[in-house]
Amino acid sequence: MEQLAIKNYKIAIALSPKYLDAYSNLADTFLSIGKTIDAIEYYSICLNIQPENSKILNNIGYAFHTDNQSEKAIDAYTKAILIKPELYESYINLGNTLKDIGEYEKALRVFIRILKKNPHHIDGWKNFSKCLMKLNFNKYDNTIAEFALRMLQQENIIRPIDLSFSILNLLRKHDYISFALQNINNIHYENNLEKILSDLSQVPLLIEIMKLCPIPDINFEILFTKLRKSLLTANNTNNFKKYLNFTTSLASQCYINEYVFYETQEETKQIEILERKINNCFESNIEICDMDISIIASYRELNEYDWSKKIININTQEEIEKIVRMQITERKKEINQQSEILCLKPIINPTSKLVMNQYEENPYPRWIKTSLSTNPISIEKFITGFGLTVDPSIIQISEKIKVLVAGCGTGQQAIEAAKRYKNCEVTAIDLSMRSLSYALRKTKELGIKNIKYMQADILDLDKLEDNFNIIECVGVLHHMNSPTKGWKTLLNKLSKGGIMILGLYSRLARKEVLNIRNRIKDQKISSDPESIRKFRKEKIDNWSTSVSEKAIKINRDFFSMSECRDLFFHVEEHVFDLKEISKNIEKFGLKFGGFLTMNKLEKFKIINPNKQSLYDLSLWNKFELENTSAFSNMYNFAVQKVK
Repeated sequence: MEQLAIKNYKIAIALSPKYLDAYSNLADTFLSIGKTIDAIEYYSICLNIQPENSKILNNIGYAFHTDNQSEKAIDAYTKAILIKPELYESYINLGNTLKDIGEYEKALRVFIRILKKNPHHIDGWKNFSKCLMKLNFNKYDNTIAEFALRMLQQENIIRPIDLSFSILNLLRKHDYISFALQNINNIHYENNLEKILSDLSQVPLLIEIMKLCPIPDINFEILFTKLRKSLLTANNTNNFKKYLNFTTSLASQCYINEYVFYETQEETKQIEILERKINNCFESNIEICDMDISIIASYRELNEYDWSKKIININTQEEIEKIVRMQITERKKEINQQSEILCLKPIINPTSKLVMNQYEENPYPRWIKTSLSTNPISIEKFITGFGLTVDPSIIQISEKIKVLVAGCGTGQQAIEAAKRYKNCEVTAIDLSMRSLSYALRKTKELGIKNIKYMQADILDLDKLEDNFNIIECVGVLHHMNSPTKGWKTLLNKLSKGGIMILGLYSRLARKEVLNIRNRIKDQKISSDPESIRKFRKEKIDNWSTSVSEKAIKINRDFFSMSECRDLFFHVEEHVFDLKEISKNIEKFGLKFGGFLTMNKLEKFKIINPNKQSLYDLSLWNKFELENTSAFSNMYNFAVQKVK
């Protein structure tokens, strides 16, 4: 078809040598079939005819970018923007070109220019976030902070935790926060406490991120822990009412991280006094102090108290209402909605029951916002987008794409899948009813209608009637007694030609975590909340320079109760290497489709420049042996059922 188009455009050009559209369409066609040199040639002719055509400049810039001629691409995009400042596509392309050559701050500034002109430009926000994640700041930048704040305030464009390291890196350079971090040990003096509360309450970016995700930083945790204690033990908390925006954000942070901060015996006694005070106020109809509620909410979930039903109906300040909604109203919704979740079969496998109990106690993870696609895509585009070597023509789809998310936890993966694939139906299963109820609440809040939640064990999926075109099972099989048996069971529910996306722990990348898990086992440290807090406090107080301790410091899972438990205290865990995975792929008659995420990809490409090397597990195995952090998150890969 493209060849016929090329022939016809050339005929048109022969008849009319100045026919701009014919040259432009011919160049577009060459670009669409990967002939970038030919595309550049004909775009150049277009520019000789009409030098200030912004669309042509944008297109030739894209061709240059595709051909790795970055400087020429940047020049073309810049000219296009000068001619037509509202041409947002050129901004996006310019920013992406700068990003691809490692000029992340310059790219970030380009995306900020888009967002100043159009604050609702979703691609602008997404690309801004991608650049922000790559930056390491030497000083505080008000403009970047302003747009980072506005990014966090957007609805479900990116997971806030993914921005946390960069945002905290920026915040450390803020004068107020720098002062607070340097004066952590003097917070208990009331004058210092007042100053630090006053300072921090004036940093909206800090306030916002505290309300959205666990703060994965040791120094910030120490600061928050000492501030919390100082507020609890202060003589008159009413003196700090004007800083309620910060204290309620601290309460939100503690709730989101599931009260993972260490609590001293002194604090426990003070909490008991505060609990009696609040309880007496409710019983005697005395006005409740908002500061008391914000302080108790930073230590205990409000839904645990008998008076939690009463506070819903009390007029309080907006900040307190948000805490009440988060800690009481939303939990109540989850309990009420549990009856709507189907149960495939009672969980009876001994290991599955242990895992279920863990996630009933600590649903994994607590989240506020996630990353949702605004433009669902076909399976073909999904395959192309990740560069997978799977054959879409053999995928047997009836009316809708059927997706199974096996081990959906609190719903982020299922919700993202439901919004990613065009015309899809998602079935999401998990062992934990409490996790599923969290997922169902978030799904309803987002107005998503194409997910069916079900309590089920992967081992019982033969009882499920449906087969699926796509099965996603990330971070789940390695927590089963027999991961291979679980994998095989899932394959029985995968339609012919179907794609399975798996996530499995790497033995090499997990080495230091495994050492810590073994020490925990040897020391017989329990997995109850108090023991986990003590374990974490020891790590924080006695920070070592050893590689294993550094591994904790940069692992964001350390900074919430459910994730820390999952990381170090899980009741069942297996690890793999690429040789084992390769054998299973061969044994099950599958085709390896490629990795969806990996570290050090560019380094791998330099060593293995052949494009097909990306799909050679033996080369990846060799690479990982020399680059042990290449799969630090896990092996996240796709396979296709070809037999």
